Amino acid sequence: MIKSKFGLHIIMMVSRSGDEAVVKHILRIPPVTEDEVKDAKYLLDSIRKKLTEGAYTFGAAVSKYSDDENSKFSAGSISGRDAAGSSTTFLSIDQLDKDAVILLKNLKPGQYSQPQAYKDERGGQVVRIIYLRNRTEPHRENLKEDYDRIAKRALEEKKNSALEKWFKEHIPTYYVSIDKDFAACGGLEEWRRAAAQAESARNK
Repeated sequence: MIKSKFGLHIIMMVSRSGDEAVVKHILRIPPVTEDEVKDAKYLLDSIRKKLTEGAYTFGAAVSKYSDDENSKFSAGSISGRDAAGSSTTFLSIDQLDKDAVILLKNLKPGQYSQPQAYKDERGGQVVRIIYLRNRTEPHRENLKEDYDRIAKRALEEKKNSALEKWFKEHIPTYYVSIDKDFAACGGLEEWRRAAAQAESARNK
């Protein structure tokens, strides 16, 4: 049995070639007890106190105490995509989970939330504090202030449109074989249809 950040695993080696291996596993995620949640809240409460006192920065606290490996590379910053598809740390309300929105409601820039227990994207019970670095007022996009962003988005849309047109024109001229593991993918429907039409034409 092996323990990882995801839980407890029983791993079966299917095959191996050099440094590459094919494995199967059974994963069990141990339930988080109420006592563990209380302990985590107590620890985060003490960390929050040190942060408000200026004992260390939020990034330093993340590096020292966070169990989320990904957050350690970004000093705890949550990132998303802006309207042009670029990575950004400025997030709109709809890009946050509902529990985070509740915490942010009464926070001012530079403040830290109280410890909060919530379920992450894997359904696991975790505890966190949130630091609001900055907040912007609602802004209606316009050409005068947002020209570069609008132009970049328009260019990306034009590229995607041209690529989609090229695919539709060239799909019938290619031999298509779809791995059974991806057979249910809806995005491959046009490829499957083109392959079926090409096979039908060959058999006539």
